[in-house]
Amino acid sequence: MTFSRILLFSSLLLFATKFFGQQYKEEAKLKADSLYKLILNDPSIFCHLEDTFSADKGSPIGCGEYGYVEANLIVEPVRNLITAENLNKIMPPTETLFGYHIIIPLERRGSKIRFKHILIAFDKGL
Repeated sequence: MTFSRILLFSSLLLFATKFFGQQYKEEAKLKADSLYKLILNDPSIFCHLEDTFSADKGSPIGCGEYGYVEANLIVEPVRNLITAENLNKIMPPTETLFGYHIIIPLERRGSKIRFKHILIAFDKGL
């Protein structure tokens, strides 16, 4: 393969990565926004939506809740939303490296936090 073909291939791969990565990100945002609106209208469906749509299936308690977790183990945008004034409020979708989180802060106790969330992951990408 010649250098010019390698350069062309690299350029096309870079373009595809950016284009499709952005497309998946936008799709995740639209889904998260739609779920957020549904939850605002009827908070009782949070657990059902978490079970159906969340990419994070590791919740030991269920309904997207982990129990008390050391705050420094939680990604910063999520950790910053878990404040006294936000407790039990449904927070708008928040972007992290993993996707968009719909968060309900439940409690903050010293260095530990408790919350439940739905993660809409960036499904695919190159």
